[in-house]
This record gives sequence, structure tokens and C-alpha cells, in this order.
Amino acid sequence: MMVEGCHILPLSAETREQLEDKKREVISFLNKQVPLEKISQRLLSEEPLRHRMAVVASEHKEAETLIEETDSFDSSNLNNKIIFAFPGQGAAGAIPLKYLRNNLKEFDFYITTAENILNEESISISEILSSWKHNSSVEEQLFSFVFGIGMAKQYLYDGVNPDILIGHSLGEITAAVVSETLSFEEALIYVLKRAKLMDSIKEKGVMCALSASEKEIEKILARGKDLSLAAVNAHALYVISGRKKDILKAESEMDKLEIKHKRLKVTLAAHSSLLDPILLEIEKIGIKNIREGKYPQYSSLSGALLDINELRESDWWSRHTRSTVSFASALSSMEAAISPSKPIVVEFGVHRVLMSGGMETLKDSYWTGCCSMSKYHENKSPEYCYKRGYLESMSALWQYGANIKLKGLIK
Repeated sequence: MMVEGCHILPLSAETREQLEDKKREVISFLNKQVPLEKISQRLLSEEPLRHRMAVVASEHKEAETLIEETDSFDSSNLNNKIIFAFPGQGAAGAIPLKYLRNNLKEFDFYITTAENILNEESISISEILSSWKHNSSVEEQLFSFVFGIGMAKQYLYDGVNPDILIGHSLGEITAAVVSETLSFEEALIYVLKRAKLMDSIKEKGVMCALSASEKEIEKILARGKDLSLAAVNAHALYVISGRKKDILKAESEMDKLEIKHKRLKVTLAAHSSLLDPILLEIEKIGIKNIREGKYPQYSSLSGALLDINELRESDWWSRHTRSTVSFASALSSMEAAISPSKPIVVEFGVHRVLMSGGMETLKDSYWTGCCSMSKYHENKSPEYCYKRGYLESMSALWQYGANIKLKGLIK
């Protein structure tokens, strides 16, 4: 399937001065109305050099503006770290599945593998990935897990090698599969069984995100005996979780204190006491085959580097399900380890739900979605939006020095 045209324009040179000359040359071609496709093909045929910049555009004027506004990067800088980030719940949304499967072969391989396993459970992963609405933990979590792995494996196939992985809640399991600490097949069955246990809980509860001080969050949590601190995503960015009546009391308190808050669209009050009845069953599932991963991974449970020996303990799986997600601590530990790097972070969800908290901690980072556009483009097909988002992310990584062959990435 061919979609509306958008093209990568990769510019590179040995020095910054030469790159400025290159920019003027390309802008001259644009002003002469040389077809974008022709300019793109010429630039893609050139050997990439040290100083780089790349833009993705559909029209001549847009391309000229982007070239003038986009910063260049020194791709030889070894401090240019690449981080893969994996969200938990809340990052799902319908995708143009047929288009992605036809154009991203490694992605298609993992969708096919998931299909073969889940068909035996009478679950259609294709329907889940194509749906705008998910009504269960099974649907929500299978989407996040399978989509995240499929896209990350495609990025690896295309030549993007991350320096570090990090995951938020369920995303920690996704990251461990990408790193090959866990097998895709075994982890998929674990995610499915765990989600089924979550769906068996009668009282689903709700979750609420808020921005508050430590003293304020303590006061808010005191409003309900069964309220839980579900996640600390950044300094002053929290998520609370629990029974609806307790969340309502907390929201009333937040209104009095003029604290910004937002109810999350999730199927279950994750990381709350409502999960306590299923924790022993989760420990019984676990995952037995655990290996040393290919990439360092920071844990949102411990807030430090993931120790695979912990995964061999049954209680790790229950704590991972129930305990507060210490995403901010994991980010801080990672930042200390990679300083003075200005990393590029690729988030493997449909929406960049980790970005606001992530950029507060990693202040000098560049955050991109694996297939989400940098800004909204009206009246464009889903296929165009995903194609453009994918190309924008790949272009950004190429600028940072990733060994990507930009030519022929996606049609």
C-alpha cells in the first residue's frame, strides 16, 4: 500500500561550515521546485558524514522551514546515548496494522508469533491492535506488550542499537524481552495469565495522576485507607490508585488545595491494594527461563539497574505488580550513569505517555515516539501519520550517529 508522500532529507558534511553550505544547496533545489522525492533520493545515496541533520517533509515550503530550524549533531560524539523506553498501561490506540505488517517485516514476525500463541486462547491480537477501545486488562496489556516488542525489534533490525533500556511497570517486562533476558513466548503467556487474574478482580477501582509536593501527596493519601501511591514518575508527578470512593475523596481534597489532577483511562487500579488477593497466584506463574540481557536495563521497581537474580525470586513478580512504580528513581539512576550525555529516548507506545516525567529528569534529552509524529498534521490518513512518525524517529536517531540505512525504510 502506497500512502501520501513524505520524504527524508538527510544532510551531512565533515564540518559544521560545510553542512551550512549543504543546507543552502538543498534550499536552492527546493526553491527551484525540484521534486522532493528526487532531492531525497539524491541525499539518501550520499555517504553519511560526521555532522548531520535530517528532516521529514511532504511539501517544499515545509522542508525549507524545517531545514532552517533544525539543529545539527556531531554523530561521532560517543556521549550520544540511545535509550529505549517502554510504557505500561495507557499508551494504546488503534494502529494501521495491515500497513505496518506489510512494510515492517520484523514487526510482522512478532505479530505473527503472538497470533499463533494467542489463537489457542481464542484471543485475536489483530483485533486488539486495531481497536480504539480496550475494555479489559488482557486487551490493554497485550496491546502494550506486543506492540512495544514488535516495534523495538524492528528498530533493532533496522540498525538502531540502544545503550540502555528502561520500562514503566509492565514496560519493564517488555524491555526484558527486547534485551532477551526473557523469551517473547514465555513472557507473552505470563502477561496473559497475569492480566486474566487482574480481570478476575470484581472491584476495578480507578487511577488519578497529579502534580503535588511530598507533603501534599502524604495529605492526599491519608484521605482513603486503601489509597496507594501507584507511581512516582518525576519530582512532583505522581499517580494514585484505589477504590473509586477513596479516589473521589482524594480528588475533593486536591480541588480544595488547587492541585491539578486527571483521572486516567485504564481498566484497573494498578499497583493498589485491590490486587492483593491475586499476588500469590502471580508468584506461581512467574517466568523460569531467565538469561543475562544484551543491554543494561534500569528497573522501575528498584530504581536501579535490573539484577536478573531478583527475577529468579518468586516474590519479585508480585512486588513488580503491587509496589509503587519508581520511574523517577530509575531515571535519576540512569542519568547519573550516563552524564554528561544528552540522550535520545525512543518511547515504544502509540502515545508518548512517559515523556513529560522523563524530560523533567533527563532535562537535556530528546524524546521521540517510535511512530508518533512530532506535531499533528490535519486530514492525513493513519498510514501517513505512522509512516511519518517512524521516519521522523529514524531521522533523529541517524543524526545521533545510529547506523541506520535510511533508504527504503518504509513505503
